[in-house]
Amino acid sequence: MTEPINVFDFTVSRHRDGPEIFLSGFEGVLLADCYAGYEAIELGSAGKIRRAACVAHARRKVFEARSNHPAHAAMLLGLFQRLYDSAVRNDLDVFVYVKDVLDRLLAGSHDYAGLRPDVWKLAHPEAVRVYREDERRHRAEVKSAKRARRCTGRR
Repeated sequence: MTEPINVFDFTVSRHRDGPEIFLSGFEGVLLADCYAGYEAIELGSAGKIRRAACVAHARRKVFEARSNHPAHAAMLLGLFQRLYDSAVRNDLDVFVYVKDVLDRLLAGSHDYAGLRPDVWKLAHPEAVRVYREDERRHRAEVKSAKRARRCTGRR
């Protein structure tokens, strides 16, 4: 098995031939933006390339659909925001948490209790961002020091 790698390639134009030439012979998952040319590349690969988009692009597409489908877009944007906020509040790696929740929901999971961030992080301790605790501790120390200086009249 080969290790996954990140590759970035730049072409001057938005023509499909640049990515098509670059990706010739490639097999695997192509994480790319929502450029329509990638769909043709995926279809022309005979199943060798699977296209994936990041959550930010998916959210942007929902955001752009607000004028055509305001109620649906508002509901989905609210879900995106709640997922993000709950991941941050629970010191979770936002990407890992949101991806896992969306993958499970799209696969048909009805274990909603297991998707709550406080429950989810017990099963995924590797996704807890420990450095956030250090950030909070540092902010508390700075705040305490400022308060002490104010009480003594020093700035």
